Amino acid sequence: MRKLILYILLFFNTINIFSQEKTKSTRHTDLIGTWTIISQRLDSLEIELSDCDKQSTFIFTENEIIENYYKMYNGNCVILNTNKDFYTVKDNHIIRKEESDLNNTFVIEDNILTLLFIGKDDDNNEHTAVIVCKKAKPIEYIK
Repeated sequence: MRKLILYILLFFNTINIFSQEKTKSTRHTDLIGTWTIISQRLDSLEIELSDCDKQSTFIFTENEIIENYYKMYNGNCVILNTNKDFYTVKDNHIIRKEESDLNNTFVIEDNILTLLFIGKDDDNNEHTAVIVCKKAKPIEYIK
């Protein structure tokens, strides 16, 4: 009887541990939305981001990605650069139409998107960039 109770307690404890694990996703539908950058790293170098830099966004629609990069210009935080491209998702890989050779992977965990880019510079040296974003809350309209 003691063993039975011990096994039952062990079973429920195991179920509880698995239910507390964070949910990770690589589903295309979870990628759709607006994501704001919270941190960025190139190779092993952490890039310090200003509040203006952190307004930069990745916007994913069903088949298009729009990247808006903000920088300070004449004392104002403005969009310095916008990139648009069509993309598809295969497993956890983002395949861009214009840059299909760029190795992009992603994982989403608790509304945090981690993008990993592996590519080569003009001297053929390989670099790894990691961009961490949080999902932007939808705009709520005041009635």
